[in-house]
This record gives sequence, structure tokens and C-alpha cells, in this order.
Amino acid sequence: MPLEPTERWHDEIPGTRWFRADLHLHTLDDPYIALPPGIEGERDDPAVLKAYAEHFLDAAVAQGIEVLGLTPHAPSIKAGLSAAWTIITTWESGYQPSSGRAYRDLIYAVYPGFEPSFADGNNGIHLIFLFDPTVGKEQYLNAFSAIMAGRPGYEGKNLHQTLKAPKEVFAELDDRLSIGKGNYLVIAAHPLQQNGLLSRPGHYITDLAGGHIHAAELRRNRTLSEDLGDNSKLRHAFEKGRVALYHSSDAIKLADPNIAPTDQALGYRFALLKLASPSLEALKQAFLGRDSRLRIPYIRDAAGQFVQDPHLPVPVPQGHDARPWIREIRVLGGASFLRDQIFRFSPDLTGIIGGSMTGKSTLLDGLRLIFGGEQAMPNRATSLGQNALARAQNRFLSGGTQVEMESPAGDLARPVAERFAPRFFSQGELKSLAEDDEGIEHLLFHLIPGRGGALLAQRDTLNSIDQRIAKAVPRLTRLQAQVAEAEQELQRTAEAREAMKQFEQAGTPALPPAQQDAARAKTFASDAKDQIERALEMSEALGTLSLPVFNSPEIRASLSPPEPADTADAASLLNKAKAQAEAVFTALKSIGEMANATEAAANTRLAQMTAQVQAALVATGRSASDLNQFEAYAKTAQHHDSFLAALQGKTLEFEKAFKGFQADLVERDALIKTHRTEVEQICREVETRFAGRVVVAVDPEGRRGPLESWMLGLRNPGISRWWNSGGSQSATPTKLRAVIGAFTKQDLEQAQTQAKALGMSDAVATSFLEQIAPWARQLEVWALRSPDRYRIRWVEDGTPKDLDDLSGGRRVAVLLSLILESDDPTPLFVDQPEDELDNRFLNETIIPALHRLKGKRQVVFATHNANLVVNGDADQVIALEADAQHGRVYAAGAIENDAVRTAIVRTLDGGDDAFGLRRKKYGF
Repeated sequence: MPLEPTERWHDEIPGTRWFRADLHLHTLDDPYIALPPGIEGERDDPAVLKAYAEHFLDAAVAQGIEVLGLTPHAPSIKAGLSAAWTIITTWESGYQPSSGRAYRDLIYAVYPGFEPSFADGNNGIHLIFLFDPTVGKEQYLNAFSAIMAGRPGYEGKNLHQTLKAPKEVFAELDDRLSIGKGNYLVIAAHPLQQNGLLSRPGHYITDLAGGHIHAAELRRNRTLSEDLGDNSKLRHAFEKGRVALYHSSDAIKLADPNIAPTDQALGYRFALLKLASPSLEALKQAFLGRDSRLRIPYIRDAAGQFVQDPHLPVPVPQGHDARPWIREIRVLGGASFLRDQIFRFSPDLTGIIGGSMTGKSTLLDGLRLIFGGEQAMPNRATSLGQNALARAQNRFLSGGTQVEMESPAGDLARPVAERFAPRFFSQGELKSLAEDDEGIEHLLFHLIPGRGGALLAQRDTLNSIDQRIAKAVPRLTRLQAQVAEAEQELQRTAEAREAMKQFEQAGTPALPPAQQDAARAKTFASDAKDQIERALEMSEALGTLSLPVFNSPEIRASLSPPEPADTADAASLLNKAKAQAEAVFTALKSIGEMANATEAAANTRLAQMTAQVQAALVATGRSASDLNQFEAYAKTAQHHDSFLAALQGKTLEFEKAFKGFQADLVERDALIKTHRTEVEQICREVETRFAGRVVVAVDPEGRRGPLESWMLGLRNPGISRWWNSGGSQSATPTKLRAVIGAFTKQDLEQAQTQAKALGMSDAVATSFLEQIAPWARQLEVWALRSPDRYRIRWVEDGTPKDLDDLSGGRRVAVLLSLILESDDPTPLFVDQPEDELDNRFLNETIIPALHRLKGKRQVVFATHNANLVVNGDADQVIALEADAQHGRVYAAGAIENDAVRTAIVRTLDGGDDAFGLRRKKYGF
């Protein structure tokens, strides 16, 4: 039974994952290896060996080494007693004393092995044999004994050599010992040293590589390119024999946990390997898939120092600074076609396979809708877009389905769909990318690693400036109108103030008192008249009043009380009242006559003064009737200062806004120039990077959408005909601003000439100048910007061809290969790209790009093509099956998983029989 990893490793990373591996580690089985500090006793004491094994594993944990190859020159200290195998058993079932955690949770794989010396060549040849950890101690020790023909590994501290040839040993392990070819692999230890395979004449390492030599070690302080450049045999083995090359420590000691390891200490050198299980088959797959599953961590920096590459893949990308990726999708309940399914993705390459109608496209379209909404779906004017939206809404999210997403990258407090925006391409959508200017721009900016961020920042800044400028146009137009209105108001108050000055010079200051006297006299006369009428009414009423005659003496007595003597009776009082009322009427009548005389005098005086003022106004040039507007002028004149302040404020606001508008234009023009220069440099670098196979043509101001909308928005038939018949190819905002510049300088002849240079007829040029006469129109032209257009061209037979001129399949192939070569870190989901690809181009271009992407970008393909999954070396394969109502995951994992491998053969290769028949027909 193969040894399965503990859950935590592939809960973190589904499928294969990156591990730091040190595969050349000597153990206490070698007599020259000393016990670490703190461990005392005899090296053959089982208790000492147990303490040593824990110390060994702890040292690996401290250095972050998760895959170990135990390679002593001899596998045991003495018969049956092996330090290497003690490490294996401690790793398999032991717990770290300091933390209490199982070693299986701290170290992913430990491969038992040894490094015998073959008596071949002048100094012998060292080969490393590694076995599956399930091989068992007995088989492990028997294998070494068979290689050595029963001789011990050491005589004292002297290393023995085997007299058997490597090929003889391979045959014995394969056949006679029943270990089996699949349960061990061989590595050329330090091949460039005197006891390495490259010391032999000819291409000996390549001869042995046929199924047995899977890898060879690089020198510990040399890069891959340096070792390949120094030795043609190694290059031949690497290129022709497909031997994987990597670094290891050849460790003979353990580093202190608190310090970096020194030369030949565990962890001093390591390789990054991708494994799906702690089995030897997984390690073999990593060497076989060296382009995608192996990374060499060491480079020369700018100063020539041998250093660790700072851009190595991160085993578990997580946190704010991690590249974005989705680990898990859970489709819960509802009526979804994929209800109650869990999809787990690798941060690198995931292949989704299955027959037609099993839900591959449904899953990708549904995720696309979740992340970007309907606006992110393919164009709904096309059947492709309609079908994609229907799958997303009606098959994936139907009936109240809930979708939960999990990602360890970004701000964990935010929903996954808000942390990053994956890129999606539906079936056939790659074809239309050539027509998507923004998509081509995004792609181009990411083709040179490390440059995309700055270019996109410049583009976003330009867009931000465009928005500021666009918002400024209506504001400036409004402010200009407000300034004009304030100027008119101020002019009106100034005219009123001037009129008031002329009125004053004409004597109008004397008019108000005369007017007041006349008004008072009129009021007094009116009031007197009112009182006279009331007095008359009272006198007449009293005249008709008489005392009644009562029958009762008592009542009559009450009207003429006898006592006191001086008390008047009612008759006397009534007569007195009548006399007084008559007297009041007479007095008021006299007052009324005087009031009328006073009013007449006041009116006469006012009329005289008014006539004098009118004569004086006429003498100043005004009309006599202007005096009727005196009060209106007076009211208007008193607002002069407030209107002046308002005009000054609006003028200042307008000038500030216009200066900001002009500053934005200057900033934008400068940034356009800088941006264009940097993009042109990128275009040259792209051509260099792709060895002339890809060239990029820059069409300045080539994206004319905004300009077209403005032109056609003028709704002028002549201008629209000119635009549609060729003007769109000649006009740019820059050229139109030149026309406006001449027009505002009132050089109409020059403006007409420049307009005609754009292909306008005399009549159209005249119409255009009429259209741009309003200042608001001119502002709109100044605000317009047509971004540059980039045309990616593919070079075939020395001739650059626009993507539009390529066949559909070749266009898709070129665009997909460029997408995969970009340094865009956002997850990429592509639905069945192979529909348009030929397998030759796929294997020559797409597959190598997928291999290089490992550790840089999450890519998810839904595919029927075995090449993408197998040759692309998918880290996680999700196999779907379905009935009419429900799709489900029936296998998931890496390619070396038996259920996954069976699913691949069945789904992509037509089953075992079809695969076997093709092998026979090919003659393999």
C-alpha cells in the first residue's frame, strides 16, 4: 500500500504542492558522522539512535526542509541496526518532543536510500539509490547487500566499493530482488567530481539514464547555466537524456536551529519539488516533469554573488501580499446542476475534465458571474454570451443555490469575490480578444515581468485625469455662464448708481422731503375728512334722539332725580350733548378746510420741485420720465457692492477651475508622452523576448471610440458623412485641437486649411467651425483623448501578420501563449481552448508556457485535450460525470493518483483499449 500524506498538507494545497527537498543526507550509519551535541552514548545504542533520529528530523524542520533523502554510504551501523531506518520509523510514527506534533505533519516525505561507490573509473562512481518508504527495512538492507555482493559498506572508516557494474545492479534490483523498477530511482551524485558519472568517457550518464538515472546533482556553488556551460556531457545528459538537475547539501552534519546552515549541513542547499504524495512515484514524476515540478533556487545576483532566488514559488500563497488564488468552491443546495459539490483547485494548474454536458462550462460561467456580475460575461449580443449567461444563471445558480468560496490570499476579512478579479475566457472567446483593445493592452503590459504594474498605474492615472477633465467641462461651462450673469447684474447696479448720481446733481435730494410733506398733508386731509363725516353722522343722530315719556312715576323720577341739587337730569344732559356734537362738527369742518389748503400747498410745492428736477435731468441728457424709476434705481443701486463681491467670487472660482483644467491637460500630455515612450520600450523588449516571433505596432491615438461618439453626437449630416467615409482614419483629438487653436486666434483661414487637411470639404469645414464656435464645444474637444492602440503581430516566415489576418486556430494559439507568458498574477480560467488549437503548436508553445507558470499564477482549464492535462502536468485534476439532472466530481487529485489517471485515460484518451491501440499503431 502506498503511504498517504497526512491531511494537513493537501488541505492547504490540493493536488501537488511545492516542497523544499534535500535529497543527499548522510546519517550516523557513516562512521565519520559524529553524534550531534547533547546526545551522548554509543552510536549502536537504540536509545541513542532514537534521540539522533528526533534531532535529525528537528534540524530539518528548523531549516524548513520538508522532503528528505537519506543517503549514507552504508545503510546500517552494523547488521540490522540502521540510523537511516530509525529516522524513517520515527518520521512515520513519532512525535516531536518539543511540540507534541506528529513528524508526519512537519515533514512531508522521507526517502530511505544509500550512496554506494562503484569500482568504475579511476576514483569509482557514486550513485544515489532512493526507495519508497514502504519498501520495508529488510528489503532496504537486502538491496544494499545485493549491490555490494555481501561486502560491508565500510572496513573501519574506509569505504568499500562494489565490483558490480551499475547496469548489473539495476537488473538485479529490477528482477531478482522483486523490489521492482518503480520502487527505486537512481541519482548521479556530484557527477562533476572525480567520483561522478561524468568522469567516465563518452556519454556514460546518458547511456545509464534510460529508465534508471532520473537526476543528477549540480555543484553546490554553481548555477544551472554555469554547470551546463562548463561541461558538454552534462548538457548532453540534460538536453538529450532528459536528466533532471538540482542542488542538494551532501550533508554530513546538522545545523544549529538558530543559525543558517553552513556548507555540507542539512538544508545548506535544497531544491523545490512538486509532489502529490510522499511516494517514490511522486518523486519520480517530479524529475520526469522537471520543467514544471522542479525549481532550482540559486542564481547569481547583480553583484555576481551566488544567492537564493527571491522569486521562488511560495508553497502556500497566503496573506495580503500573496498572489491571488482560489482554493475551494462549495456549491450548496438549490437546484444547481452542480449542487452539493466541492471543487478544490491548485494555486498552479488545475484541469477540469469530463464528457460533454458534465458541467465544465457551467462551473466556469457561474464563477465568472459571481466574480464580475453580468457586465463581466461575454457579449450578450452573441449566442456565445447568451449561452454563457444562461448556464451561469439557470444551471449553476438556479433555485437559491449558495456558493461559498475559500482563498487564503488577500484580505481575509473581505469576501473572496471582492479580493481579486480573475480573468475568464469562455469557449471561442479568445478569438475575439484581438478586437478587444483593453484586453490587448492588459496583455501587452504584462509580457515583460515586473513592468505591468507601473504601466497599468500610468494608464489608471490617465483615466483618472480624463475623468477630472471631463467633469471640469460642464463645471467650466456653468461657471462661465454664472460669471456672465454676475457681470450683467453688476452692470445693472452700476447703471442704477450712475442714475442716482445724476438724480442727485439734478436736485433730487430735495424731492424726498417735499414728497414726504405732500404725503403727510394728503394723509392729514384724508383723516380730517373721515372725522368730519363721523362728527356729522353723530350730530345728526343726536338730533333725532328724544327722551321717552313713562307712565310710571317711579321711572320718570329716575330720569329727574331731585337730589342732589346739582345733579343734571337726563333732558339737560341730552341737550348739552347735542350742542357739543354740533360744536365738534363745526370745529372739524374748519380743520378740514385748513387740511385741504395745506395739501394743495404741499402738492404745488412738490410739482414745482419735480418740474425743476426734470428740467435738470433733461439738461444732463436723461429724460423727464426717468424720474419715475427713481425708487427702482435706488433699490437696485444699493445691491452694487454685493453684486461686485459675487462677480469677484465667481470670477476667482472660474479662473481657479480653468487653471486646474489647463494644468490637468498639461499633466495628461506629459504622462501620455512618458507612457508612450515606456510602452514603445516594452514593445522592443517583447520582440527581443520572443526572438522576433512577436512584434507590436503602436497606433498613436488609435482608439477612436470617444472621438467618434463626440463627432456623431454633433448630429450634423455633413460631418457624419465625412467621418464615416474616412475622417475616422485621419482625425485625432490632437489634430482637432490644432484647428481650435487657429480658430480661437481668429485665424479663420488657417483653421479652414487645417480642417480641410483632415479630408473635410469646404462646406464641411465651414460647418465644423460653426460647431466649435461655442466655448463649451471647444472645451469638449480639449477634454477628448483617444488612447493609443496596440496591434500584436505574429511573425511567420519572416512576415509580421496582424492577429486578424491569422486563422482562428493560430490566433487563439498566439493569444493564449502570450497570456500564459505574461506576469499577470490574477487567476486565469479558460474554457476549452483546445477547440481552436493544433496539438503541435500546443506542445511547442502552450505546454512550455504552462510549465514556466508554476508558482506564479493560478490557471484553470476545462478541457477535453489530454495534452493540456498530462503534458501540461496538471497539479490538480477534477473529473466530472453527470446524468441529465446532476453533475458530480467523481475523482480529484494529481495525475499519479490511480483514480485520476483512470479518469484521464477514460475521458481524454477513450479508455485503456483505445489508448493501447494507439500505442501499437504508433509502434511504441
